Amino acid sequence: MKKRFLAFALCLTLALSLAACGDGGPADALPAPDAATPSPTPEPTPRPSESGLVLAVVSPDEATLELLSLCGQAGLEVTVREYDNIGAMLADVADDFPPDMFYLPALGEYDERIAQLCLDLTGYLESDSEYSQALLPGLRQALNHGGSLPYIAYDFTMECFASSPDAGVLTVDGAMALASERGVELFPTYWNRTALTSFALPYMQAVYGGEEPSFDGGQFAALLDAIASRGDESGVGESLLEYMQLSPVAGVLSALDGEVGFGLAGLPGDDSAGGLFAAEHCFGILKTCSDPDGAWQYLRALLGTDAQGMSAQFPSTSAAFSARLAELVSSGGLSEAASAEIAELAANTHLLYAAEDYTGELIRAAVEAVAGGEMTSAEA
Repeated sequence: MKKRFLAFALCLTLALSLAACGDGGPADALPAPDAATPSPTPEPTPRPSESGLVLAVVSPDEATLELLSLCGQAGLEVTVREYDNIGAMLADVADDFPPDMFYLPALGEYDERIAQLCLDLTGYLESDSEYSQALLPGLRQALNHGGSLPYIAYDFTMECFASSPDAGVLTVDGAMALASERGVELFPTYWNRTALTSFALPYMQAVYGGEEPSFDGGQFAALLDAIASRGDESGVGESLLEYMQLSPVAGVLSALDGEVGFGLAGLPGDDSAGGLFAAEHCFGILKTCSDPDGAWQYLRALLGTDAQGMSAQFPSTSAAFSARLAELVSSGGLSEAASAEIAELAANTHLLYAAEDYTGELIRAAVEAVAGGEMTSAEA
């Protein structure tokens, strides 16, 4: 009985299976896959809803937002688009989703890429009756990129050298001669890449730009010799120059106080009293901006007295820069003599520090070649 029941159940299952397949047989049971059927396209990430002009900023803090509120007094409709870094903004530009304008921290390696994307602000600045002559003259010259003004520095620091009390206030050229005469080190044992790049940048820019360097190549050779022949720390005596990033908040200004005896020394060259400007924050307008005139009306407020006074670094207008030095003196943070030295350094500085890796690599390769005896300093 059990066998008959199992046989009956098996037949019933087979009959139901055939009925389900239909008359067409097993081939009709499952349709053949269509190789030409495209994969579903993922939905694009929705872009944020923005109105008016779009301003790009990187990780703004409360101070930055307060600063930008001064720009809002222009009465324009502006949306602030926040980024984690400058690279993220450039990715949006590449994806045809650019902002109209920007307020960014130090550009560093992105300097040339940003400059290529920007409108030339020369016309806007020169035709502005209030701010045409506002920038420090040397800084205005330093911001020039091949005849164009792609962005304006809101504030800055300066790269320079400080001469020791024993050496007195020296130019780098004078320190080289004095170091040779005394048989002492020109620079301290620890020489970081940034300092080396900064020191030799004017020379490298000239040579690799096909121009005549602003100072004799023999001086650069002397620099290479001084670095390559330092030896270890035990063999290093006094140094005549200390590399500095000059900033009101860096805690280095106290070393410039008159009673201590430190002085500022510029880069080598015909105008050897100047250092390098390093833009801490900058603003500009992209070539794709929907309303460049409106963007300038918004950004120009960053050159105003109130906005410049909010900078923690050195402000970029002549009036605000002088006011900041006066504040430091009145608060006891700086002597009159040191204030005068900083003002003189700024007046004689007309180069912009840009952290381009290839420059540092070239200089380091030259130093290593001299140190290893592969070539003389003059050949390097």
